[in-house]
Amino acid sequence: MNYYRKSKFIALLTMVLVLLITGSGLTKEISLKEAIDWGLKHNHSLDEIEYELNQTELELAKIKTKLGWQMRLSVVPSYRVETETVSTLIDLGGKFAIVPTTEQERTKNKELIMKLEGSKKFTSGLELKQNLVLNETDTFNFNNLDDKTNLKIGFNQDIYPQLPIPIEQKEHSIYNNLVKIKEKLNWERRSKKIEWLANYLNLLRLQQKLKIVKENYQLAKDDWEQVLIEKKINEADRIQVLMAKVNLKKAKFKLNQVKNELNQQYDSWLQKLSLSKDKQVVFSEQSFYLQQIREFINEAQINLDNKVGLVEEAVVNNWQLKANRLDQKLVFKQKKWRQLEDKPQIEFGGNYASSSEDWLLQMSLTYDLFDGGQQNLLVKDYQKQAVKLDHDYRNLIESLRLEINRLIDQLKQAQLNLEEKELALEKAELEKEISKEQLKQGLINEKEFTKKEILFKQAEVDLKVAQDNILLSQLRLVHFLGLDKRLDGERG
Repeated sequence: MNYYRKSKFIALLTMVLVLLITGSGLTKEISLKEAIDWGLKHNHSLDEIEYELNQTELELAKIKTKLGWQMRLSVVPSYRVETETVSTLIDLGGKFAIVPTTEQERTKNKELIMKLEGSKKFTSGLELKQNLVLNETDTFNFNNLDDKTNLKIGFNQDIYPQLPIPIEQKEHSIYNNLVKIKEKLNWERRSKKIEWLANYLNLLRLQQKLKIVKENYQLAKDDWEQVLIEKKINEADRIQVLMAKVNLKKAKFKLNQVKNELNQQYDSWLQKLSLSKDKQVVFSEQSFYLQQIREFINEAQINLDNKVGLVEEAVVNNWQLKANRLDQKLVFKQKKWRQLEDKPQIEFGGNYASSSEDWLLQMSLTYDLFDGGQQNLLVKDYQKQAVKLDHDYRNLIESLRLEINRLIDQLKQAQLNLEEKELALEKAELEKEISKEQLKQGLINEKEFTKKEILFKQAEVDLKVAQDNILLSQLRLVHFLGLDKRLDGERG
């Protein structure tokens, strides 16, 4: 029996050790910078913009391939056989009839045709074409190839009006979209950094708040147990018991509330970063990346009173205004191209055929006398687009000005809140010191002193939250002004 118990104990101990060893490798600690870098690579909304960017780059690459040589080879071998029928004239008692008697087959023709066709377009409007044909008949001996091949070379050059060829026009449009998507992606990446940093700081303060709430709960629990003892010896009345019970319930509710809020926000943060729970983010005031951001903000020189200068800075860097300016330039070009297309078209071209040694040079003039008004409608459409883009641009600037005012007001409010929290902490610290002296003199008990300590710790956390709000308000303003690009090159 003792042997069985020992074996069972050893097996259980082995299982516990295995779980401890393997469990220690289930989670991996990562820094704030590593977490944010992971999010930048795997966040769903950023992935969608990345996908759009990749598709646009692919589309642009496809367009560029059309400016290279386009070659096509075709081979057509043929073997044709004809059947010849031999007929006989027969006398049928004064009537004659033609009756087929034999069939003979004879080879009519063997032929092999090979074609190599090529063309290339240039952005200058020049187009080259070549066509090489080999026609081999009867016997495939490929002798005397000069007599069996024919090379045709041709070219065509747009002389007037000088405008980009259709492929190049489309390339302009796609490249314009590509630049806009890149600007949007960079802007969103920096926005996500600030958002995730705000989540990190909030979680850090919730963890600190949870420690305080736990202390407060333990204090209420001890008070409740003390009241129960006093009740047994009739030193606590019903009101005191009810008050202690209510305080305990409140403290427990607050503890569960903070725990749930911490867990929910942490899970939400992991989901935004696309982080699995096997990666444990280290929360620390001394985070190297956090220190870098604070140093960057301290070095940033922003004059909040110079609102005109701040608006001008934002106008230059705002991605939406950049996109609008790019669209305005493109619409202006497209309108100009459509107007030029309405001009007389002059082309110069020529061709050469080796088989006949003929060559030809020609110049052509074409002009659409009437197209039903299509060209005018296209030009008017571009004019309307230009007016709309200009109107949107002005609205964006006004929205930008209002947002800058809001961010400045938010920062100033955060600074006032910080001043209030500094005074509150100073007051809590003073009350704690007074309570400490009162405890030494026996004027208050340990429980009353502990309450003052808890209030002091809460005031410390409130001050840190106020400092975080100032940091985040400054970051959001710097980001909106487009001055946070240097953060992209930071290392954690």
